[in-house]
Amino acid sequence: MENYGTEDIAHNINSNNPYLRLGISRSASKEEIKKAYFKLAGIYHPDKGGDSEKFKLLNEAYQNVYNNIENTQSEDSDSKNPEESNAPEGHAEYEEGRSKTESQKQEKILESTTWESLFESIRFAETLSGSNEDFSAQELIDRIIGVRDGSQRIDRITRTYGLRDKVQELSKEDFYTTEAGKRQLIDSSTSIESLFTNLQRLGSIPGSNEDFSAQELIDRIIGVRDGSQRIDRITRTYGLRDKVLDILEEMHV
Repeated sequence: MENYGTEDIAHNINSNNPYLRLGISRSASKEEIKKAYFKLAGIYHPDKGGDSEKFKLLNEAYQNVYNNIENTQSEDSDSKNPEESNAPEGHAEYEEGRSKTESQKQEKILESTTWESLFESIRFAETLSGSNEDFSAQELIDRIIGVRDGSQRIDRITRTYGLRDKVQELSKEDFYTTEAGKRQLIDSSTSIESLFTNLQRLGSIPGSNEDFSAQELIDRIIGVRDGSQRIDRITRTYGLRDKVLDILEEMHV
């Protein structure tokens, strides 16, 4: 398919030829027409800093070309009314499509549970709007890597789609994989229930001679609480034994 490309569209947007305005050939399919329209709408839409008059010309071209296809496909049908336009409203369709895409971008970012899945979600978004500028996927990924290694501040990450909050969430998860983070997680437990939740979050804790699974430790703590186990059955790693003693004392056990 002959494609004039977006680099020529700015020159051809004022053309009387609707195909030149869209940068497509006369043989373009409906899907190709929509794809060209959505790409250019992202450039000319006033909300994106574009020219409202050029956006109007783009919409006119879109409806004109779309109607040409409809008329060609229906030219042998007596039921077709040539005065009637079946072309979708370009502006409305763009807004609908953009809204759906924005929703998908946010959903993917919020559902990310690892750095890898977050980076994939950012690549899916392609660009994210900040308060004063748009950021490319790679620019955001580079900034996030900088936040992770300490060379960038968190305020360098846009809040759009909850991205900054997600980065902070994953950074906290990273911290809890360190020795200091694990100790802090245990120390932050204020009740037997929160201690069990944090143990499950850690998955396992090393002892002097072996590793203990979260469930094994929970069972032993329950035993200490019930009097069927001795406190020395609880490892001292990450301050766990002292934390159990503190919580049981609070409970007057």
